[in-house]
Amino acid sequence: MNITRAKKYLSLASVLLVGTTLTACATNPISPQAADRRYCEIIYAPIPHVTTAHIVGQEKLDKLFALSNDDQYRFFRSLSGITESLITATLDADGSWEQQPAEEIIGGYEGLSIPSLSIRFLSQQGGDITQLESAANALGYIYAQDSVWVQCPDDGIRNNTDSITVIAQDGPSRPFLDSDTAAILFGIMIALNNGSEGLGYSYYPRTGYFETSELSVEAQNIQNILGQASEFLMQISDGGISLDVSTEKVEVSFPHNSWSTARLGESYLSRLPEGVSRKVLAEHRERYLAAIDTFLVANNVE
Repeated sequence: MNITRAKKYLSLASVLLVGTTLTACATNPISPQAADRRYCEIIYAPIPHVTTAHIVGQEKLDKLFALSNDDQYRFFRSLSGITESLITATLDADGSWEQQPAEEIIGGYEGLSIPSLSIRFLSQQGGDITQLESAANALGYIYAQDSVWVQCPDDGIRNNTDSITVIAQDGPSRPFLDSDTAAILFGIMIALNNGSEGLGYSYYPRTGYFETSELSVEAQNIQNILGQASEFLMQISDGGISLDVSTEKVEVSFPHNSWSTARLGESYLSRLPEGVSRKVLAEHRERYLAAIDTFLVANNVE
C-alpha cells in the first residue's frame, strides 16, 4: 500500500471535508441498528456501460453520461415498469420472494462513484441466491451493464458465494458520511490500494451505511484498507471524524459481461435458465432503448 500517495490524497480531501462535513451534519439517517439485514439485494445502475455504444449509440451514451446525478435518478424512475416486468419474467413464480421498493444509492466501481439502485427481496419460502442470479443476469443484459451485484445473508453452507461485507458507519463523533463524502472515502481507499482494482462500494443514504466486500472469507485486504482510511480521517480532522467498521458474513454473486469482446451480452445470456424467453428479453431491450429516446427528448438533453 502506498501510504505517501494516500497522504497526498488526504491533503486534498481535508480541503473538501471543510465543506462536506457541514452538509453531513444536516443529515439525519435512520439508525444503522434499525436497518433490516435479512434481505437479499440486487445492485445495478441502468446507465449503459461505456463500451456499449454499438448497442445504444455513441451520441445517446454521451448524453446519458452527461446527466446530473438527480437527472440520472429521474431516468432510473422512468424505467421502473420495465424493471418490474423483467423481474417478474425471470424470477421463479413460486412465491419464494417478496420484492421491496428500489432504493436509490451511490455505487463505486472502476474508480467512479455513480447513482445506482438496490432492489431488495425478502425470502418467503427458502429462496436462495441462485434464483436471484437469473434476474440479475437479465438486468445486466437489458441495461447493458458491465456487472450486477447480488448479495444475500449467509446461508450457513460453505460454498463459492461465501464473502465478507465490510461496513463503515458514523462513530460517536460528528456525522461525516453522506453521498458526497462516501466518494471521498472511496478515493482514500483507492490511494491506499495503489489503484481501484478489486475495490467497490455501496452507500445507502437511508441508513448511513458504507459497504464494501471481501470476495473471500479468508481475505482481510479490504478490511485493512477501510480501517486505515478511518484512521487517516481521524488524523486530518483532529479526532473529529471517526468511523465504526464492522464485518458480516454474506453470500455474493457478481454476474458480468465484457461488452468489448462479448458484444451481444453472451456472458449474461449463457447464465440464464432455458425457461427465460429470449423473445421477452428482446422486447424489454427494445423498451429500454425507447425509454432512453423518450427521456432525452422530453428533457431536451443536448
